Amino acid sequence: MATDVNGLVGLEIRKQPWAQLPVMAGNDPEQVPVSLVGLLSAVTEDEAERFHWQLEGVVVLSGGLYEAAPAAVPVLLAGLVGNPDRCARKWVNELLFQIVAAESNPEAEDRGHPDLGDRARAAASEGRWFLHHGLRRHWKRAAHLILSRLEPNRVEADEESIRFGIDVELAEQESVLGQELTRGLRALLRAETENDAGQAHRWLEERLTGARTGAAVRVLFAGLVSDMAPEARPYVFDLLHQLVASPEPGARAAFREGRWLLLSHLRTPEAEEARLILSTLDPQGLAAYDSSTG
Repeated sequence: MATDVNGLVGLEIRKQPWAQLPVMAGNDPEQVPVSLVGLLSAVTEDEAERFHWQLEGVVVLSGGLYEAAPAAVPVLLAGLVGNPDRCARKWVNELLFQIVAAESNPEAEDRGHPDLGDRARAAASEGRWFLHHGLRRHWKRAAHLILSRLEPNRVEADEESIRFGIDVELAEQESVLGQELTRGLRALLRAETENDAGQAHRWLEERLTGARTGAAVRVLFAGLVSDMAPEARPYVFDLLHQLVASPEPGARAAFREGRWLLLSHLRTPEAEEARLILSTLDPQGLAAYDSSTG
């Protein structure tokens, strides 16, 4: 087994008081992070499956969650962002789905924790746009299953797909944005020339303030994971950079949903654009990523 993990995994592991988080009776809660590292660094199918079963049945069992389960979610997301081996990714996605699909088990409820399911899904929602990005990649089916538990209102009637994209997000946010800002955002995200994107960007710069900022941020993230023209992408990143310091609670919540997507962009040609936003949004995560890449 490979013993190294990316710096983001290590950071998320260090955030949690594992010894204080109950697991299924007869198991050691301090073994959970060890098993998570084993799963995320697995390089064979047998290895990945073995570590998966050291977690399923320990943090989640038959649809019931133990207190260590929500703490495992950001570690799993950090591992996915680090692009694990394909065999590991399959079992990571399976465990993540089992956790977000479950609720507190009776033992956890008796300990005063009836909300573990909600807490796990809230933690997974910080990976919302990263998972939407997965809908356009080779792990589409796994991303769909996880998102079906986070965004059940977007599951199509045939349960085989999820509605996502620029127009879907614009329609969902229009009641907050109003028609004028909705048109402006659509003009930017559908711009096919640099000139058109620049004009829409300048128009939006003067108007994206106040309580509507959070809705706008969600639309901009939808653009980044959709079929937006490459000419518009630098302008979307620039607007996100300008908005990331907004004091509006809605904006902060919207940016949290994009944190893992931005961290995943650190290994793409858009790394510098993502880095500018993360330096305000998640400097600790940025430093952890840099520590593991030299």
